[in-house]
Amino acid sequence: MLKENNLINRDIITLALIGQKGSGKTTLLKYFLQKSNRVIPTLTDKQFNAVLLEYHGYLLKILTDDKKIPSMFPIWELLIKEADAVIYMIDATLTHKSNPERFHLEKQAFEFLLKTLPFETPLQIFLNKQDLTEYNPIKSADFNYYYPFTHIFSRILSISEISALTGYNIENSLEWFLSSVNNKLKT
Repeated sequence: MLKENNLINRDIITLALIGQKGSGKTTLLKYFLQKSNRVIPTLTDKQFNAVLLEYHGYLLKILTDDKKIPSMFPIWELLIKEADAVIYMIDATLTHKSNPERFHLEKQAFEFLLKTLPFETPLQIFLNKQDLTEYNPIKSADFNYYYPFTHIFSRILSISEISALTGYNIENSLEWFLSSVNNKLKT
């Protein structure tokens, strides 16, 4: 088991975990906690929560919004300012056909993220709920069809199909992303 001093003296990667309600943020955070070698209790702010943990050799500070706050966009701005990188969760079962109103809100939220996020901040997009195959979830290859924001592809970016519930493809997706973030922080 690692000593707490060893964890505290290491570089911390601060991740903002954001997304619309129901996208799977809490489930992904629970996944991180289950896979973590060590969790250090942290204080939570009235507007967002923070967890410090070790995950596959990286010391991560994960910031998430508080579900009780009615408007998330101002909180997202605070989280983004604090973060070295952003993980954006999308409920991939939402499309313009399955739930037009929620899909429209999701697109607005994603557009807000792109306008708020500094260009140099790495972005990991998780197309979550791939385990719900009966709902034909959005795949990475179709992302640009549903979210036609072509200017996003010139930034440090990864789009991955995952299931936060089953753990499908999380390890592979995060390996590249965390390595890229860590390399960016060292330069």
